[in-house]
Amino acid sequence: MPAGFVPSAERQRETKRWSDTAGRPFLARQRASLGMEARRADATGANPSFLTLKEALASEAVPMLGDLVLAPGLHVVALQG
Repeated sequence: MPAGFVPSAERQRETKRWSDTAGRPFLARQRASLGMEARRADATGANPSFLTLKEALASEAVPMLGDLVLAPGLHVVALQG
């Protein structure tokens, strides 16, 4: 389902809160182990923007995402179990 690729704004806020607090040391170690530079302070400030389904579809980063959206508000959901 599309939410598996584009989480809700609330889920994105929760993830950002975690990465800004409890996840900071873990993420710093991961970046260092991958040879990446230390991340600078977030330039978005207090009101970061979150990825929307419309933006994700336009980016074509996940080519099959468009196949899961039949119409606005009408999405394919695969049930398991």
